Amino acid sequence: MIKKLRKQIIATIMSVFSILLLIILVSIFISTKETLESSCWDKLESAIYKTYSNKSPLVQDTSLPILVVTVDYKNNVKLLVNDIETLSTDDIRELVHEVLTSKSKSSIIDGHLRFLRKSIGISDIRVAIADIQTEQSLLRKQFWQLLIIGVISILTFGILSIVLSEKLTKPVQNTILSQKDFIANASHKLKTPLTVILSNSEMLLNMDENSDRADRYSRQRLNFIHS
Repeated sequence: MIKKLRKQIIATIMSVFSILLLIILVSIFISTKETLESSCWDKLESAIYKTYSNKSPLVQDTSLPILVVTVDYKNNVKLLVNDIETLSTDDIRELVHEVLTSKSKSSIIDGHLRFLRKSIGISDIRVAIADIQTEQSLLRKQFWQLLIIGVISILTFGILSIVLSEKLTKPVQNTILSQKDFIANASHKLKTPLTVILSNSEMLLNMDENSDRADRYSRQRLNFIHS
C-alpha cells in the first residue's frame, strides 16, 4: 500500500513538473525563433526600400548576409548588394528566377535562403534574399541546450520527488504500523480473558445438562455468554 502511494505521489509530481518545464522550454525556443525571424524580416524590408547609389561600394554583412537585386520589366537583373560570397552570377539569376516564379512573396528557398519580393515604382521588382544559416545554427544549438537542460531537470526533480514521497508517506506508514501493533497487542491481551470465559461457560453448560434442577432461564443466559 505504501509503495503504491509513493508511486502515485512521484507520478503526480513528475507529471506536473514535466508539463510546466515543457511549456517553459517551448516558450523560450519559440520566443527566440520569432525574434530571429522578425529581425531578419525587418532587415529584408529595410533592404527592399533602401536607396542605393551606383557609387556606393557593396559592403558585406557577415551577421546576416543579404543579396538585393532589382528586376525591370524586361527581366534585366541589376545587382545592388551581395553579401553572400558563395553565390555566383548564374546562381543569382537562378535564385531570382525562382523567387519571381514563386506564388508567395516571402518564403524560404534552398532550405537556408529567406526571400522577400516587392514591387518598386511602376514596373520594377526588388528582391531581397538573406542567408539564414547562422540563424538556423543558433536555433539548433539552443534546441539541444534546452533538451539537455530538460533532461537534467527531470532527472534531478525525479530524485527529489522520490525523497519527498518518502517524507510524505512516512506519517502514513507510522500510522499503519501503530495500527498493526495495536491490533496485535489487543488480540494478545483479549486471548486470555476470552479463553477463561469460554472454558467456564462450557463447564457450566455441561454441569447444567446433568442437573435435575436445571433452570431454563439460566441455561439460556449461559448460551448467550458462550455465543
